[in-house]
Amino acid sequence: MRRTALALVLLAASAAAFRPVRLPDAVQVSPALPEADDPSQFVIQPIDTGSAPGISLADALTLERRASVWWDYARDVSSVTSRLSNKGKTTVLVPLDKAIFALPRKPHQNPEGATDDDDTKHNVEQFLSAHIVPGDLALPSDEETPTLNPNVSVRVEGEDGKWVLQPGDIPVVGVTEASNGKILYLDGVVPY
Repeated sequence: MRRTALALVLLAASAAAFRPVRLPDAVQVSPALPEADDPSQFVIQPIDTGSAPGISLADALTLERRASVWWDYARDVSSVTSRLSNKGKTTVLVPLDKAIFALPRKPHQNPEGATDDDDTKHNVEQFLSAHIVPGDLALPSDEETPTLNPNVSVRVEGEDGKWVLQPGDIPVVGVTEASNGKILYLDGVVPY
């Protein structure tokens, strides 16, 4: 009797784990090989969204695996997730994971490395606000544009897609357009 009940629970749990998932409109599932019958041969490939009406900055950040640490911090701050999910143009300067890992102290830590609750929230907000430009940041930009952090302004230099963010000579390694703005992926962290 116990084995039967346990088997039914396990069967129900495994069935629930394999429900189909609806992918965002800006994702296409295509076979890795032309005629692949094996589902493991399918890969998820981002599509160039241009100004697709269905994908927000928040959706686009969810899809980019190389920059998930910044998005992990951002999801915990409701004002940031609200801005990235709603209408209104925003430019997000997102450091790649490796750039955040290379920091001498992580965004939630104090300069001394402490992580008490009150300071952690403030530190994360300072970090995130230095990486968000309210409005559309021009590529390249002739003048400095303020971020949400009142102490930080940025500009983009370069041409033909070989851009660097100032201050800090931070290489821009990718740009994603979304319905409510764009994301500049950075190989570095904006000094905040």
